[in-house]
Amino acid sequence: MRAVFAILLLLCPAGARAQGAPPAAARADVLDDIKTQLTPFSALRGSFRQVKTIRILKRPLRSSGEFLLAKDQGALWRTLKPSVSTVKVTSSEVAQIKDGKVGFRMGVEDQPALRMVTKVLFAVFAADVDELKRHFDITGESKAGRWQAELKPKEPLVAKVIPLIRMRGSKVLDAIQISEANGDLTAIDFAGVELDAKLRADESALFGVESHAAN
Repeated sequence: MRAVFAILLLLCPAGARAQGAPPAAARADVLDDIKTQLTPFSALRGSFRQVKTIRILKRPLRSSGEFLLAKDQGALWRTLKPSVSTVKVTSSEVAQIKDGKVGFRMGVEDQPALRMVTKVLFAVFAADVDELKRHFDITGESKAGRWQAELKPKEPLVAKVIPLIRMRGSKVLDAIQISEANGDLTAIDFAGVELDAKLRADESALFGVESHAAN
């Protein structure tokens, strides 16, 4: 579960982490500014670098790989370093896939924090600000084509696990940083983002694993 959370807590970039906290009182129209700047997509792909800082460990855990977000199918996170693995996220579940087989499956509805993180990812990349407002108290700022924001979960169960999410970007989400209640921190940077990407045959097949394995 830690590996899945680390990747999704995607939601947390490395290298180019969220910079500084936004002012406590954001402009009233900041969300409209962010929505205007974000570019909607049907499918989006790119690379990510992640740093997971765990309080009890002296050194952070680092990983990198590729990601794909497809509005009608879900998301694929391919970790290439330090080891190879693929995590699939749909609206209903998270599954780890290796050699075409499902290694484990976790129902999103059974994991409130994971469910929230998944919603954030799709909402941000889809420029669905209204969805974000339903689940978070948001402050932030927008200037010169760049924006940054702080999200605090409204749902108590989620807030107990993830009290704060920071993110920044321009036309797309550049980085996300997730602070956990236990003091751990996950940061992920996105790069080489390609909008309206076409799904490759192997990616379409991976999304097909879910329905096949569920039978």
